[in-house]
Amino acid sequence: MKFFVDSMPDRLAIWMRVLGYDVEYERSIEDAQLVDRATEEGRIIVTRDTRLLKWCCVRDRSSSALV
Repeated sequence: MKFFVDSMPDRLAIWMRVLGYDVEYERSIEDAQLVDRATEEGRIIVTRDTRLLKWCCVRDRSSSALV
């Protein structure tokens, strides 16, 4: 499984890497860019940003998975 962690749970990205997970993390990325990159690379988005979740659901009903 591949993940993309946004800036909200940044320590989580570090721990996931330590545990051997394939994690991308970028501190200053716009929501649209994050979703596009995660979709292109087949990554699951890990976030605490409820606005991002709502935006993805409105944007298209079948966007990449969000945790």
